[in-house]
Amino acid sequence: MRLLFLFVFFGLCSSAFSQSVGINTNTPHASSLLEMKDTTKGLLLPRLSTVQRQAIQNPAQGLLIYNTDIRCFEVFGGTFWNSFGCECGAQPGLLSFSKDTACGGSQLIMNTTGQNGLLQWQVSTDNYSWTDIPNANSASHTQTLPGQGPDQFYRLRAIDTSCGTAYSLSQLVVVVPLLNAPGSITGPSLVNQNQQGVAYSIAAVPGASSYTWTVPNSATIASGQGSTAITVNFTTGSGAITVTANDTCGSSAPQSITVSAGNPISCLAIKQANPNATSGSYTIDPDGPGGNAPVSVHCDMSTLNGGWTEAVTFVNTANIDLACPANNNWFDRAVDWTMANWSGSEIMVQLIDNNGSIIYSGAGTRNNSWTYNNLTSSGSSSSQYDHGSQHGNAITLNTGHRFTISGKNTDNAGWGGSWGNGYVLNVQTSPAYAMNMVVAAFQYNQPNSGCGTRSFNSYDPGHELMYSANGGISTNSNAALTSGQKFFGRLRFYVR
Repeated sequence: MRLLFLFVFFGLCSSAFSQSVGINTNTPHASSLLEMKDTTKGLLLPRLSTVQRQAIQNPAQGLLIYNTDIRCFEVFGGTFWNSFGCECGAQPGLLSFSKDTACGGSQLIMNTTGQNGLLQWQVSTDNYSWTDIPNANSASHTQTLPGQGPDQFYRLRAIDTSCGTAYSLSQLVVVVPLLNAPGSITGPSLVNQNQQGVAYSIAAVPGASSYTWTVPNSATIASGQGSTAITVNFTTGSGAITVTANDTCGSSAPQSITVSAGNPISCLAIKQANPNATSGSYTIDPDGPGGNAPVSVHCDMSTLNGGWTEAVTFVNTANIDLACPANNNWFDRAVDWTMANWSGSEIMVQLIDNNGSIIYSGAGTRNNSWTYNNLTSSGSSSSQYDHGSQHGNAITLNTGHRFTISGKNTDNAGWGGSWGNGYVLNVQTSPAYAMNMVVAAFQYNQPNSGCGTRSFNSYDPGHELMYSANGGISTNSNAALTSGQKFFGRLRFYVR
């Protein structure tokens, strides 16, 4: 008999491991592990109090019990116990959400139907630790999602004061974070009037699909709208350049830079800003906004790659007088601008005849520092005439000639010797005292001698600008100047 029982028992166990098991049925459903049938009895699960339930060590996901305290079935979802089938009146109802993926900062509408009891909506970021949402105690609640996430879990708690609390299953809402504002804009805050193609850019914003740029009314976007880099064409005025990053949720907070379109500091700045700029009259402001007033100058935009700023210009006639005293500042600017840090170290001299033709043009670069002292002569040791070691700062021009300029000091003393005192711009063929001059420009009157005239023989206002192609201008022979050395036309002295 015992052997027969063991045979039947092991047979049933073997069958249970390979197919569905039925209680009160010989044909359990193939999809079930265990099927029970009865019309007079039910299935009785373990009945535990809340304290006993909490004492379960490492409950398995899906573990099912009946809680005798709250009179509800409870299932462990992996992180917390969910209640259902409660006998008491607490019912969270059937939840519905307006969306399960939403943009940060947007509105989420949460509803329930079939609910009963005192309601409280709750939120969690880990589906484990829950927090009551303030003022969320009705069947419908509108929740503002956090702008930058993280994802949110929501559930509804229902309380029946007579028998306990019931919780809905949690629902995940994926939060698409708002885009961060772009970082700092790279680009100049001070540009030239009418400057073209000025570049501005930002680093890419993670998650952004496009970018929106705005510029002042006085400017236009030439290219790049929608990307991380644009080029802007300016006219005049000032204002903000702003940019936002965009995605399907909208636009980020803006980033901006304030830009002023003022006068350029030099012709070279104009040329660099607009390589197609042509020669002509331009307004520049060498010392920038708030300093001296802007000035109108001629810009040579073609000779030797262009960008030359006119420091001195005058038209010589037979009787013009550039000195004594109203007009004696024309060389002041030549010296000041030669010293200016914005002008670089290049100079150019041009003579233009009355027909507008350039008959002489020479350019060069100084190879050492010029100061007001070494451009001023107050004694023989620093005389500005180009005589060997007495002037070590001459510039060699691309014509093969040598250039010197006599600057100012407190008494306007300039080139000494037979030239007298004052300001002198000079181009000559070789280092020699008061001779071999190709171009000489200086004042007819002596500013520091009561405006008396110079003592050269045959010298008159027409000699304030002289030219000799072969370098034949000299005062060594009886300090006489010939009428053929006068040049009637325009002198232009440029810096770059």
